[in-house]
Order: sequence, then structure tokens, then C-alpha cells
Amino acid sequence: MWKVARVTPLKKAEDKLLVENYRPISVLPVLRKVLERVIHTQMSAYLDHLGWLYKHQYGFRPGRSTAQAVGQLNNSVLDAMDGGKVAGMLFLDISKAFDSINHKILLGKLEHIGLAARSLRWFKSYLANRRQCVCINGEVSETRPIDLGVPQGSILGPLLFNVYINSLSAAVTKSELHLVHQQQINA
Repeated sequence: MWKVARVTPLKKAEDKLLVENYRPISVLPVLRKVLERVIHTQMSAYLDHLGWLYKHQYGFRPGRSTAQAVGQLNNSVLDAMDGGKVAGMLFLDISKAFDSINHKILLGKLEHIGLAARSLRWFKSYLANRRQCVCINGEVSETRPIDLGVPQGSILGPLLFNVYINSLSAAVTKSELHLVHQQQINA
């Protein structure tokens, strides 16, 4: 029961007939959220202690905001211009980002940062055998398996997403990359 999400589509745009105008909202069991909060606190402290997350990762991190990211980006561009350098920007929109996370790759990244075997087994279990159903107007669908992604609406989802994309900064050389998630910008 802890691995079943009940998804309710929430309309986010005018045309009710277009499926892309709905955002899936997952209702998760309360006890699961309590457990996830404990794991999130421990995992965040561990990552902070290691200094592992990219320094310009502003999305889904306490004490960081879109305003800070925009300010830092502005300063970087102005510094480049003052130094006679060319400043360029690349904006990347990862569609359905939380839904596209490959569990095997994520678990490999968790192992790479030094999580103990026991913790890795917990995360493997946490991600495995997940299911969801959809609830519309009081009608509930059959449950279906979820093979990719982190649970929408979960407390651990954003942190696991940050771990998953952390190495993205290594793809950009001789520059700074500032990561801000679209959900933050639209909020």
C-alpha cells in the first residue's frame, strides 16, 4: 500500500480536452511521507557534509531561490562582459523530468556518492514495484506499474532528482552552469 500513488489530474490550462493541460497530483500515504521526511533529512545532511551537490544547483534546495540564481547569473554575465568575454546561455527544459529518471542510473549515482549497502538496498526497494491509479470524479482506475521516475508528490523525489542531474554540470566546461527548475520559475 505504501508504494501506490493515487493520481488526480489538476487542470492547469483552459482547454479541458487536451491531456497536456493537466498536471498529475499524487496523493501519497501520510506514514510514507513521515518516513520520507526522516530519510530526506539524513540524506540532505550527508550530501551537504560531502559538499557533493553542484554549487550552482538552486532548484529544490533549502536556503536557495530563483532570485539568487538570477542574481548570480546576472553577475556572471556582467563579469564576462567587463572582462571583454562573450557570455552565452543555454536553457534546457527536460520534459517530464521526474518521470524520466532511470532507477538503475540513479542507484548507481547513490552508490557512487558512498551510500552504505543497507541504504542502497532501501532506495532500491523504495523505487521498485511502484504502482499508481488515477482518480477522476470519484472513479478510480486499476493500478498500473511505474518503471521509471521518482514518485510525484513525494518528499524524496526532488532530492533524488538533484542527485540524478548533478553530473550535468560536468558536461559544461570552462564556464559556470546555474540550475533552476521550471517549477520554481513558474511558482
